[in-house]
Amino acid sequence: MLNSIDDAAVVSVDGRPPVRVLLLALESRHISSCRLPAAFAAAGAVVGALAGADSLMFRSRHVGARFTLSDTLNARCLLAQLEHAIAAFAPDVLVPCDEHTLWFLDHCRAGGGRLGLAALSPGLTACLTRSLGRLDTLPARTLKPLTQRLARAIGVRAPPDILVATPDEARAAARQIGFPVVAKRPRSCGGGGVRICRTPAELDEACALWLRPTSLWRRLKARLRERDWMAPPLQLSVQPYIEGRLAVTCAAAIEGRTLGVLSAVAERRARDILPADVLAYVARPDLVAASAALVAAFGASGFVSFDFLIDGNDDAWLLECNARPTPILPFGARAGLDLVGVWLKALAEAPCGEGAGPLPTVREETRVALFPQALMPGPPDAALRAIWQGVPWDEPALLRALLVQLRTARRQGAGLTPPGSPAPEPPAPAPSARSR
Repeated sequence: MLNSIDDAAVVSVDGRPPVRVLLLALESRHISSCRLPAAFAAAGAVVGALAGADSLMFRSRHVGARFTLSDTLNARCLLAQLEHAIAAFAPDVLVPCDEHTLWFLDHCRAGGGRLGLAALSPGLTACLTRSLGRLDTLPARTLKPLTQRLARAIGVRAPPDILVATPDEARAAARQIGFPVVAKRPRSCGGGGVRICRTPAELDEACALWLRPTSLWRRLKARLRERDWMAPPLQLSVQPYIEGRLAVTCAAAIEGRTLGVLSAVAERRARDILPADVLAYVARPDLVAASAALVAAFGASGFVSFDFLIDGNDDAWLLECNARPTPILPFGARAGLDLVGVWLKALAEAPCGEGAGPLPTVREETRVALFPQALMPGPPDAALRAIWQGVPWDEPALLRALLVQLRTARRQGAGLTPPGSPAPEPPAPAPSARSR
């Protein structure tokens, strides 16, 4: 489905035609990506979206051109629908909005024309290259062990790791490192696929869950249905546990040249392995330098995000790369850096060499409570009400959809509501934190 958009109704920036941005989301209920249309539209872009019919992104009033994905994980079907959207919308750039989208794009890059997939069209190849930079480095951005090993090779601090494929190898690695250890799947997202193992028994549980071989029939069926791109490698990365505080960055780049970096530290997390729901934007030159070094090593374009851990000595350790926009991007203007606007302006201008002077980064330290994530643990207390909350008051349809997500998360978290029974309405967000 396509809702046409009138380019003449879009105001150009500085006399330049607006950049056409296609947002691609394979995860329909991805909460943070549904805030991206507003951020891109506010920066002057023409926004299109390719997503599932029930995607939260389609609740945003800022999506002008809508392409609906069919309910399938078949790689050939998904690729055909992506090719159609590229041909119909003619975007200048494509922005992947979640991990599944990145895994799919890397599968198409690696297997197009060889694994039963059609080869990528010249138009899609050119768009992906403009949008993501060097496509051959996508595995290093999406596989955690490869990211950390590249980081160590270029002088960015990252924990040592041992890649294992069996429970026996995992136990041997843990004995070598010493408990507690962190067990990570090479591909995971949203805190899934990561466990802090303080005892051998906890490590055995992680191995039983993630190193369990899939039957030959199930692997064959997934291959025949062209859904095997979803399957992560049957490996675990075992590394030492580092006590510290989560920090996150988001860099905007063109062909390995960093244009600016947002950096923030976690003020609150529901659990150690989960993303932050309250963030404080801060200026951290060490995080900016590490992010820019990795972007250059990737030869990346677009938005590339990183998770770090700040230890007791205030040293930053790279944990992983999220090669997409993360929740800190849409609210960067509150910290003095509209990174979306910086990127779109650079895309519209003539190519230039390395920028002179320091990279644009956070200018105003500020705190943001992500909505609805910050309210999922329960009603806001006085401390949370005092923090600015990123509530989309100007998008009623999106706000209603996010309140449904909040209600569902609370019901599942509390475990008090029997299946099939009506759930209580969640309380309205704190009026004192209302966006203006």
